[in-house]
Amino acid sequence: MGVYIGNVELKGTWVLGDKSGSFDIEQPLDNDGYDALVTALNLGLGDVMEQIKSKVEAP
Repeated sequence: MGVYIGNVELKGTWVLGDKSGSFDIEQPLDNDGYDALVTALNLGLGDVMEQIKSKVEAP
């Protein structure tokens, strides 16, 4: 979700097998407009995936 203060906010929970977690990430927009929103969402989703990866690979 893009917000008026110039950030994308990604919040949610995930479940993968017997592992689960939540995420709450804010990614700033570099510019105004839809392209900047999509770029920020992409970067934020990359962070979400890294968080999930670290939890799934942990013993």
